[in-house]
This record gives sequence, structure tokens and C-alpha cells, in this order.
Amino acid sequence: MVMTPGWIIVAMTDSYLRTTMTRREDMVGRHALEVFPENPDDTPQRHPDDPTCRGAEMILESMQRVIDTGTPELMPFHKYDIRRPQSEGGEYEEHYWSIMNSPIFGADGKVEFVVHRVEDVTTLVRSRESALEQERRSAALEQRASHLELDVAIRSAELQKANRELHQTNVELNAVRADLERRVELRTADLKRRNQALEEIAYAASHDLQEPLRAVAGYCQLLLMDYAAALPAEAADYLQKAAVGAHRMSAMIRGILQFARMPKDTQSFSSIDANTVLAETLISLESAISESHATIVPGDLPTICSDPVLLTQVFQNLIGNSIKYCGERPPVIRIDAQKTGQEWVFSVADKGIGIPADSRDRVFAIFQRLKSPGSVPGTGIGLSLCRQIVEHHGGRIWIEGEPGEGTTVRFTIPIRDA
Repeated sequence: MVMTPGWIIVAMTDSYLRTTMTRREDMVGRHALEVFPENPDDTPQRHPDDPTCRGAEMILESMQRVIDTGTPELMPFHKYDIRRPQSEGGEYEEHYWSIMNSPIFGADGKVEFVVHRVEDVTTLVRSRESALEQERRSAALEQRASHLELDVAIRSAELQKANRELHQTNVELNAVRADLERRVELRTADLKRRNQALEEIAYAASHDLQEPLRAVAGYCQLLLMDYAAALPAEAADYLQKAAVGAHRMSAMIRGILQFARMPKDTQSFSSIDANTVLAETLISLESAISESHATIVPGDLPTICSDPVLLTQVFQNLIGNSIKYCGERPPVIRIDAQKTGQEWVFSVADKGIGIPADSRDRVFAIFQRLKSPGSVPGTGIGLSLCRQIVEHHGGRIWIEGEPGEGTTVRFTIPIRDA
């Protein structure tokens, strides 16, 4: 039988179960004294002065010495009576045991388990009526004990060797892990430098591109204002389209700047009231809401861990899309949130034109739009930015609904402490 230093039984052999008339399911995970308590006082041939009255306690004392010294200990003759199963009457039978308690060492060199080996020597004890037989039996037991000690010593040496090899393997694994961690740190630092350089390049390029675009749009507008009467209708149309294209390109560059400036960590996150963020968003969209005669139906939103600027961008883009793609009817837009498990599921629902199923993933790609660029104003960056912000929170975003029946955009924000 194998026990922990706290006397919790973890394993035993079938022969041990047969010898002690016990069952494995009644033993594993229990304290040794629960399974093998002290014998009752009414057991035959018991006396308070008899040391065998402490049969179970003496076994635990022996195993404690094994733990303390790390040395196997033999108990050649030990009395501990075994109770027969209830199906067989439940009476106690007198038994004598030869017990060998041996340590098993862990990787740290300390005793991790104690192996408790027993041999029923009741018959041997009962046959000690003659001194010669007693001597012969004792010699046999001593020889057996010697063999057991030798076997334990051999096994201990093997375990110690295995522990040394395991320790060496752990040292090598720790060295490999440390090297991998160092490489990851170097790679992470290199990626941070590269990302920073890309952000600086994107910002500089976008800033430098804005000036010529403003010049193109400005000159086109000047030509239209100063020479509109002298220009053919077709030429004026070309100039107008050039100005619109320049403005659209400028808006796309501003969208690229938003991507480049997205924070890469959550240090700016704090506990914020989503109701307050939504109210401020609706103020910024007041003109579009008024012009489209939109009806906004806000629900009771939770307090979450987020950045108010980022959450405002998500609300602004999703509500703005619902207004732009409302169809012929005045838009009715509902904003709500529901707790599901360890996250909040937000929804922005409308009764607009809807999105075909085969386009629901594509519209989250940058510069991808549901309709042709000229039909509805926009750059095709809004939903891409929403997905980037939501994923930055550790959440997900997706689209539901059918064409002609409206669209519901849902996104999740994990529940976490600020």
C-alpha cells in the first residue's frame, strides 16, 4: 500500500486487498486510521497493558520514522486484528504481520510517499510453541527481512539515480525555456519597434498626402466658382467629380490615421458607464439624426471596463451606418446590452435595408462597402475600425438579419475589473 506523508492512501496491490480483506474503493483517498482504526477493547486476548493495543498507532509511528530518517524500517512481528466483511459475520480475526515501511523520494530529495508492505505471519506466530521452530521461523523472517532491505536499498538507489536524471533534465528544460523566453522578448521588442516605425510612416505619409489633396479639391472648387459660366457642362461635371474624389481620398487617409493611432494595450481602460458614452455619441450625431428623422431607442446599458473614446467610435460608426442605410423609411435604431456568461453582448439594431449573408464578413474588411461608393457617403473604414476596437477589448463582433428586414450588429465586451 502507498501513502502520502499525511497518511492518505493513494494505491495498493490486489494481493494487499486480499490479505487485509478490504476493497480498493473503501480505501483510496482516506486516512489510514479511518480504514485501519485501533482494534476495539473487547477483542479477544486484549489487555490495556498490552502494546498491541496500539497496533495501528505503532505502524504510523514506524512510517513517521521512515519519513524523518529516509531509511526503510522493518516490523517483523506486529499484532493487528482484521475484521471480516459483514457478509461473513463482521467478527475480528487475530492476525500477526511482518511489515516493511519504505520511503520513495521526490525530485526535491524529500520523502514523497511511503510504501507499506505487509505479510500475514499469523500462522508462523501460532506455531512458535517449540523453541526450535521459533528460531527457525525467526531466521527465515530475518532472511526475508534482509532480502526486503536489500530490495529496498536497490530500489532506493534506482530511484535516486532516476531523481538525479530527472533533475538534470529539468535543468536542461529550464535553460531551453529561458532561452525561448529571451528570444520572445527580443522578438516582441523588435515587433514593437517595427510597429512604431510603421505608425510614424503612416502618420507622416497621410499628413503629407493631405496637402496636395486639399490643393486639388480647392482648385477644382475655384474653377467651378470662377469659370462655371464659361465651362461646358461636361467639364464642370468632371471638375465636380474630381473635387468629390479628392474629398473622399482625404477621408480615407483620415481613416488610415485612425488605424495607425489605435492603442496597442489596455492601459487607458477604466470603469465607464456605457449609457453616458452613448448619450455623448448621440449628441455628436445630432445633425444626422435630425436630418434623417431617426428615432433612437436606448436600453439600459452596463458599466464596463473600456476606453470612452474607443467605445464612442464603435457607437458612432454603428449608429451612423444604421442612419445611412435606412432605406426609404425613417430609421428606428435600438441600442441594448445583455449579460451572457462572463461578457456583455451589445446590440445595435435597425429596420434598414439589411446585409446579404455572403457580405457579412466582407464588410468588416478595410475599404469594403455594401453599396457602390457614390450611393452612400463613407470610406469603408468604419466597420473595420469597430472590429479592431472590439477585438482590442478581447471581444467579438458579427452581423445578423436579412436583406430588407433590417440589420443587427452585435459585439461583446468581456467582464473584467478596471
